[in-house]
Amino acid sequence: MPSIDNMISDVELRLSHAKPSDDFAIPREQIRFWLDTASASLMSEWIKKRNGGEVPAQIIKPYDCLLVQTEEDTCVGSCNTRQYIQLPQNSDGTTKGILALSNDGGIVQLMQGSNPIMRVTNIAQLGMNLKLEFSSKFAYFVRVADKIYLFNGVFPSYCKLTAYIASCDTTDMADTENYPTIDELIPSILEQAEKIGLRELQTKIDLQDDGIPT
Repeated sequence: MPSIDNMISDVELRLSHAKPSDDFAIPREQIRFWLDTASASLMSEWIKKRNGGEVPAQIIKPYDCLLVQTEEDTCVGSCNTRQYIQLPQNSDGTTKGILALSNDGGIVQLMQGSNPIMRVTNIAQLGMNLKLEFSSKFAYFVRVADKIYLFNGVFPSYCKLTAYIASCDTTDMADTENYPTIDELIPSILEQAEKIGLRELQTKIDLQDDGIPT
């Protein structure tokens, strides 16, 4: 598996026609973003169409110690309190990119200790499950935007959960780490990242490496 650094360098060479020059000055973080954008799209499609919905282990990342928080409506009279955890964030404050999969499958698993919390995709499904005898005793979660809401369980204020997330987001990964994907998709990711770069680039490339744009 190529490193993140190797993937970025490959796109650099493609965009500069295999000849880096003094006019070619695209931040490597920008190329990394193009790669992640391409990878997320291609991986989602591959999982849906080629892998039967199963998420490959290479892109599943565990996030521990996600603190349960309480949210309360501001209203007159009685209000409902809701418990939730915030989706994992990168060091720059952005929410970790999660693959867009059917039934919110990008959140592969949520655990309270050794106990799984069951996923439902909407409140209506939750209501149906809670009415059924065999499923009314389980704890459930529903994702809404960048929060995961918790239902039907006991979640003390000090409680911390573990989430297993399917992600191609390399924001906080070192350049030396392997790029999180599968071998089969690497050529397509590079090609798609190159196309994104060509669309977004506004400057010309000095193909002669002589300091004069062509």
